[in-house]
Amino acid sequence: MMKLSADTAFLQRENEQLRAALTDERQRKERIQPGTLELSDDYHGGATFWSPRKVREARQQYEQKQRDYEESQYQKAIAIEAREERKLLKAQELDARRRARAEARLDRERQKAKAAAYRIARQAAHKRLEKAIKISQIGKKPSSKCRAKVVSKNIIVGSSSGGAQPANRSAALPSPRSRSGRPIKLPIKYQ
Repeated sequence: MMKLSADTAFLQRENEQLRAALTDERQRKERIQPGTLELSDDYHGGATFWSPRKVREARQQYEQKQRDYEESQYQKAIAIEAREERKLLKAQELDARRRARAEARLDRERQKAKAAAYRIARQAAHKRLEKAIKISQIGKKPSSKCRAKVVSKNIIVGSSSGGAQPANRSAALPSPRSRSGRPIKLPIKYQ
């Protein structure tokens, strides 16, 4: 505890001395700079007196340097502010482009989902249609009525050799088949 209070007192004293040195430095800078009034070559120490005109010119030169320095600092501040503004504008543009890309990606995903839903609905409708066709084909049962006997017509076809041969009409045409591959029996009048 004692050590901490001693350290604190030491740091406070050092801080005060540094502040005093800083104020002395500021006051020294406020005075006329020694380089503004030039000493002659034969100066060997001692008091030097300058005319009021030389002092006035030295002050004007010093004030001009100060104005130039402040102007350069102002220009630097404006440049920094403009750079920060450009940086902010660029960040906003990047953010806007990022949001636009995200929106476009979401839009594409919605379009894909919509197309997939449409495709699935179309496939489901196609399956229902096929199922309805199958059910309608299964539902057709042969009637239990007596069938009339099929009378086969024999057609006699003559050839150039003079021999007449009976032609079988069913052998000439293949029998029609359904989608599932079963043979379809045509009515007698179409055979």
